[in-house]
Amino acid sequence: MTITYEEVRDKVRNLEFEEGFTVFECGGLNHFVLFCPEDAQDSPGTYDFSEEWVDGAEISIWDSLRREFRKPVLLHEVAEFLLREPYTRNDGGLVYKISEDKAHTIARKFDRRYARETLGNPTFREYLSFCNRFDY
Repeated sequence: MTITYEEVRDKVRNLEFEEGFTVFECGGLNHFVLFCPEDAQDSPGTYDFSEEWVDGAEISIWDSLRREFRKPVLLHEVAEFLLREPYTRNDGGLVYKISEDKAHTIARKFDRRYARETLGNPTFREYLSFCNRFDY
């Protein structure tokens, strides 16, 4: 499966965050989004493979993150997860179609593009400055 910017953008753009947590579909998988305290993780957004909640990613986003930045950060995390597209080898080990670094680089381009399309110029510049603090 190949994920496109447009597919992820459309899913994130139309998403309404629920109180506590949100589950949404993107790339044929259901993803679990949870807001967490800033001190719980090093970057504003992270993903992990779900063990029990959904068949996609469990995505954590800082609850203190500016509301305007939440969707670009979410877009980054879900795109990065989908770009890695793991599959299982015969011996049960996971193999990824592209490296984590390459997926991160592509997801970074996606989130910057989305931020440029949805945020005004001053806020977009603030978003870029914010991301540069984390190599995000």
